[in-house]
Amino acid sequence: SCPNNNLSIKDGSFTLSKSYNDGSILRYVCPVGFYPHPAKKRKCKFGQWDPEPTSKQECKKVTCPNPKGMENGVVIPTKKIYYVNDTTKYRCNSDYTFRGSATRECQANGKWSGGTPICSHNTDHCPDPGTPPGASRKGNIFNIDDKVTYTCDKNLKLIGSKVRVCQDGGLWSGKEPECYADFTYDTPGEVAKAFGSSLKTTVTMYEESGQAGKQIRLDKGGKLDIYVALDASDSIDEVDFDKAKDIIRKLIKKV
Repeated sequence: SCPNNNLSIKDGSFTLSKSYNDGSILRYVCPVGFYPHPAKKRKCKFGQWDPEPTSKQECKKVTCPNPKGMENGVVIPTKKIYYVNDTTKYRCNSDYTFRGSATRECQANGKWSGGTPICSHNTDHCPDPGTPPGASRKGNIFNIDDKVTYTCDKNLKLIGSKVRVCQDGGLWSGKEPECYADFTYDTPGEVAKAFGSSLKTTVTMYEESGQAGKQIRLDKGGKLDIYVALDASDSIDEVDFDKAKDIIRKLIKKV
């Protein structure tokens, strides 16, 4: 078994999947709007916790990425750090057109509400792709084949496309980038919306012309084999693994 000392977390608690026995997963729990630091969880391996509890655990306030990268406009208020429930307002400089959300709120999951505010002239082939909070952008010309490159601030990870290209049709390649911290997470509502949209597009989309779009079509009596890979490594405990299997069963029934 593993030792039960030096495991407490300030302003929070922890759960154990198998008490202090070998293979047990310790998970830290913090109030909404806070996250465990420096470790989220530990695993009991051969009588020792991994990672070893060498530093004091605490529940730290969730912060949202800094929107300082907005170009041709102003962010009110300007702060070094934005915490949960902080609100920002956005305004463009004269002669620039505003798109996106004029007011945004820092949410408990570390994301800003609404969409990225953008101030642009709309004179190039592609619209200004904007700069998400917590990022900087290289590239300010938006004609065909022009590129923009994004870099996230320190300690933030880029989700989406690092490089985007202005295409013939006036659209940008790739996916709008976002910069998130390790503690940032998707809410169940966000997951359901994205997953449902993806499933609908891939499996059942038809165009008004009557032509089938992307779909899975089966003849009467036909069969469909679906293969799903699950992570069964030591980093996944039994409870989460069972939850994943249950989700997959529900997905297959939906398909």
